[in-house]
This record gives sequence, structure tokens and C-alpha cells, in this order.
Amino acid sequence: EMVEILCQVSLAMSYLHDNRFIHRDLAARNILVRHIGTGRCPPITVKVADFGRARHLNEDGKYVQATDRPIPVRWTSPEALRNAEFWDKKSDVWSFGVLIYEIVTKSINSPYDCGSKVLKLIYKI
Repeated sequence: EMVEILCQVSLAMSYLHDNRFIHRDLAARNILVRHIGTGRCPPITVKVADFGRARHLNEDGKYVQATDRPIPVRWTSPEALRNAEFWDKKSDVWSFGVLIYEIVTKSINSPYDCGSKVLKLIYKI
């Protein structure tokens, strides 16, 4: 089931990226899951949701952040945390890696201990 969920999310994200969009908030909390069927392993359908932070990329394949909205620190790539103007497809790939962690661990623990600790470590590098 986990692999199926991740495959469907990766296809959805590939579609977004092919159309020059970035999601910027890919996380388990933004994945809708639907079970269909009555067998032992019912088919699963997932959809990526919450496009409030999604943006269209410029010709260079980047997005320049214009406002000071809060950033989901635990799911954001180090490059985007260091420089809020640096958002591209790779930022979503980082978030997908964190999503894999969330799904494999069944979200028992949040990724990283504390958002402020993550920021301090990133700014040290």
C-alpha cells in the first residue's frame, strides 16, 4: 500500500512539474486517501491537495517568493529555508523525501524534532 501511495503522489507531482508548477507544501497532511473495494487489499486512490502555496515557475524554472508567509520548515529544502527566494522543482523533491519518511513511519514521529532547531542547523552550514 505504501508503495502504491508513493507512486500515485509521484505521478501527480510529475504532472504539476511538467506544467511548470511547484506545490511548496507536499506533506502527508495534504494527501487525500480513498479505499475502494472489499478484498483483503482494497485498491487505494490518493490525491495531492492543498494548493494554497502552489506557484507557477518562471522561464528559469524558479519561483521568487513575494510575501513573508510562514514556511513549513520540516518539509522545506535547506536551500529554500536559507534563501526564501529559492524555490524550484527540487524543493518539492525534498518534500517528497520527507513524505516518504512520514508514510514509512506511519507518522508516529514528526520529521525532525523542532522546526527552530532545523533552522539553526541550516544557518550554521
